[in-house]
Amino acid sequence: MNSSFQRVSADSLPVSLTKALLNQKVLKCFHSPELKRYVVWIVNNQTNRQQELEFDEKAACFLSRDERASLLDVPFDVEYKDLNEYKDLNVKVKVSYLLEAETDVLHEELTVYGSLTGKPVISAKYVVFNAFKTDRKKEVAKLVEKASFPMQYSAWTQQEKVNYWSEQLYRIRRHAGEDGASLDSVFNAKLIEHMTSIDANILNLLPEILVELAKMEMTAANSIFAAFTARTQIDLAEPA
Repeated sequence: MNSSFQRVSADSLPVSLTKALLNQKVLKCFHSPELKRYVVWIVNNQTNRQQELEFDEKAACFLSRDERASLLDVPFDVEYKDLNEYKDLNVKVKVSYLLEAETDVLHEELTVYGSLTGKPVISAKYVVFNAFKTDRKKEVAKLVEKASFPMQYSAWTQQEKVNYWSEQLYRIRRHAGEDGASLDSVFNAKLIEHMTSIDANILNLLPEILVELAKMEMTAANSIFAAFTARTQIDLAEPA
């Protein structure tokens, strides 16, 4: 969808667009000489979020949301027969485009269909206008791997499951800290929902997982348990 658009600097925008963007904070710009259109990200002062605008050079005006939506490619199917470790798997993917409700940011959505059932298995979307072009095939491979993970996980031993989750928690807590958030902020309903979607019996494993996490962080297990309970309202008994 963005193959004909190239990243350009704000200084290179035509006068007509520069005037239309007067007093707006420009974040990034893309230009398609073939389509004679610009895509610009600005800061929306009302929402304090990014806003994606599309400018038609010939008409010297911005396209409305409805006009942009009418120009989007219709959904189409792509088949992949060589996805790295999934070389023997034929994968059918539906590619579609949508404008985000609040920001008008264009996304490409990939929906992977089961080769036997023909039903949707997993889907994901990503921003179209990025500095680096997203490799669709790699994204499909990630989705296939994610969809197949629960089956792989179910074959693991209990200790392998404990090791996996403790490492995952250690990693996301480190990321939270790097972003200036509390390490314990990762203990929330969304985390439990994610863990349960993979392992319905995760609450039975969590005491062992938290003990292992405490060892990795070289901290007292009781402080980890206390933080987890305070954040999730799930009271776990520390193993004796």
